[in-house]
Parts: sequence; C-alpha cells; structure tokens
Amino acid sequence: MSLNACSVVLIIFCVAWVTISQSCSWTVTHDGAIKTLDLTPLQGLMLNTTDVSSHYYSFTPCENGVLCRGESVMTCQVTPDGRENIIGRWDTSISPAFADLGWGPQWWTFEYNNGDTDCGQPARNWVPTFECNESEKYVLGQVVERSGSCYYQITIETMFACDNYTTTTPVPVDDCKYVYGNHT
Repeated sequence: MSLNACSVVLIIFCVAWVTISQSCSWTVTHDGAIKTLDLTPLQGLMLNTTDVSSHYYSFTPCENGVLCRGESVMTCQVTPDGRENIIGRWDTSISPAFADLGWGPQWWTFEYNNGDTDCGQPARNWVPTFECNESEKYVLGQVVERSGSCYYQITIETMFACDNYTTTTPVPVDDCKYVYGNHT
C-alpha cells in the first residue's frame, strides 16, 4: 500500500513539475525541427520602455507582476498625465506564433487581447514579439501603437528566442559571476 501511495505522490509531483516548468516555455515543430522559446530567465523581471507619445510601459513576462490601478497585470501603460491603462494580462492559454523565414532572425509573437475594454476590438491588445539576438539577454524597442487602435506592439530582442536556447545553466550576472538560488 505504501508503494502505491508513494507512486501517486511521485506522479502528482511530476505532473506539477511539468506544469510549472512549462508555464513560460513553448515548443513548436517548424520544417521538421523542434524550436523552443523559454522565457523562464525573464520571469520576475520588470521590463520598462516608452512610446513616441511619452507613454511609459511596465511589462513582466509570463506573470501578472505589475500593479496597475490596484490590479496585478502583465502590462501597464502610464500616460504623461499619470493615468494608468491595463494593456494586457498574463494568460497561460495564449501561445505564440513562430516565424522563421530562413533569412534574418527568427521570432515568436504573442497576442493578448485582454486589456482594458475602453478601446480596441474588444479590448486593448498587448503584442510582444521576442526576436532572436544571440548576444543579448534582452533589449526592448519602443512600443508602437497602430494609430488610435489600442493595439500595442513591441519587439524584445533576446537570446532566449534563438534556436533551442537552453536555460539549464544559470544566466551570468556579468562576465564572470553567476547567481544560483542564494549562492553567488
């Protein structure tokens, strides 16, 4: 009986681990090759940028980690007069579209149409594209909104969007220092 109970606990642990470990990772098959986007190293980071209209954006990949009007969301816009707009909420059911034209970098694009419903069709849309750049942990471009559409696009260049980048080794903090858990 204890062997069966142990097996059940092990199965539950394995199922939970797969669910947790894949919450910020996606895999597709493209032209017979397996491609993986693993944004786990970006979890817990708040990425900030602007647009040409001096709006300020805070974005937390793979989580609702930004406080916006008292709600935890994935992306918040702050207007020059201080008004906050919810642009997108993290949703584990949304998967990215993958593109690789065979020349130039490959990229992964998400579309979160779950922001504030004061504009957009049916709501404000957050559309981040993660583009392969093998030498950068992350570089954010400016947010671009289609004129008055509440459709917000941004390109994030990152090594994590490159072919089968693996995150099994900790990402270096600088040229010769790693942080793993509480150890440096």
